[in-house]
Amino acid sequence: GRGSLGGKMGAESLTLDCLIHIFSYLEAPDLLRAAQVNKTWLEATDTTSLWRNMCLNQWAFCNISVTPGMQTWKKYYLHRSNIEHKMISGQPSVDYTCKAIRGHQGEIQDMAYLSPNEHTFAMGKVKSIVCTASGDGTVKAWDVQEGTQIWSSPKQEMKLVQVITIPQHNLVVTRDLHGTIKLWHGDTGKELGAFSTESTFCPTVAYTINNKPFLSVSTESNKLPVTLINVG
Repeated sequence: GRGSLGGKMGAESLTLDCLIHIFSYLEAPDLLRAAQVNKTWLEATDTTSLWRNMCLNQWAFCNISVTPGMQTWKKYYLHRSNIEHKMISGQPSVDYTCKAIRGHQGEIQDMAYLSPNEHTFAMGKVKSIVCTASGDGTVKAWDVQEGTQIWSSPKQEMKLVQVITIPQHNLVVTRDLHGTIKLWHGDTGKELGAFSTESTFCPTVAYTINNKPFLSVSTESNKLPVTLINVG
């Protein structure tokens, strides 16, 4: 009868796919509680797509490299959420340390991470390096954890307005007010090359093709509307 049929349609009779579909409507705290019911529910709540969707719904950018045993979407979500919670509720000198970065004589115009840890939210001790471009004509690299300067370029003739980093190749790129683009070594700050666009407006973007670094430069010049520069 209907009663006996209802008795057979308990939670234990739901297939894994059904559980995953139901769990897709849950928030992270509810998923974690559901995981404690039994092994089947635990398997369903650990489904990659559930945590990946939560990550992408929560944050516009998720730079994650999923390596078995090292990083998963679930670990990424929980760790990043924990960091954001600490940032909101934390107190200076108790939950985190503030470091002032001082050294530029002019206003900082741009900054970019040189270390590859900007969005990985790695566990354990991490050394983060950030580069800053200033109106004083210098680009500097800093140890974020220590708040100390690692290196500084010589003072340039013109104000620097943009800094780009290519972490996988340990390169730093700067652009000055008159469109001169320079390449710097990420470890030492040594100048590696220079290119003049002869344009005051030349937005620059870095990317890689077949693991080789390139710069794409847009200018106002009719002769050189877009330039592709191999910096490898």
